[in-house]
Amino acid sequence: MAAKEMKTRIELGEIVMRESKASGKCNDLRSVMILGPLDRGHSNWDIGTASNHPITRAVSAECRIELNMILARLQVQYDLSAV
Repeated sequence: MAAKEMKTRIELGEIVMRESKASGKCNDLRSVMILGPLDRGHSNWDIGTASNHPITRAVSAECRIELNMILARLQVQYDLSAV
């Protein structure tokens, strides 16, 4: 298996935000926080999200589904750099 390309928190966050906004399904997404590095087999990072919802700050189900697809693809390509 080839080594994954390393990305910083900022780079990963920008990629996730750009792709989620481009999908048209995450208009309620306000921000993404990159979590990690994590100790698990398939990827060493994950995300936390915040939305524009005034009470829950949770993203819509449609956006969460889209984010899951985006993350599945990106986590195969990239690992979070330690710096």
